[in-house]
Amino acid sequence: MSINNISRQAAVQWYEFCREICTQILLKNKKKLGGPNHTIQVDESWKSKKDYLQLVPDQKAETLETVIIENVEASSTIFTDMWPSYNNLTRLGYTHGTVNHSFHFVNPMTGVCMNNVESYWA
Repeated sequence: MSINNISRQAAVQWYEFCREICTQILLKNKKKLGGPNHTIQVDESWKSKKDYLQLVPDQKAETLETVIIENVEASSTIFTDMWPSYNNLTRLGYTHGTVNHSFHFVNPMTGVCMNNVESYWA
């Protein structure tokens, strides 16, 4: 079967070629999220206005900190839940706000919430 005299196999190969080129360009020109006056919501899954997701092998502090350092500007504000792996974010140069989901959706003292990242999976 073909469309416009292009076989399905040729179309798939062209798609894969274009996808690889785009991937290489994005990896070469990778920009970090956030910066001064920007807030990033981080969870074991995380999202920003740019809808960034990264699969991680575990939820250990070392793993999550590495992903954050590689992808978020140090001057950013990061909102998280109370997962212990996030406890070092302030020492890493981030402004860190938390919300305890066991009690609130929004921290009543600071206004920190995780609604955007939590709704990503809804």
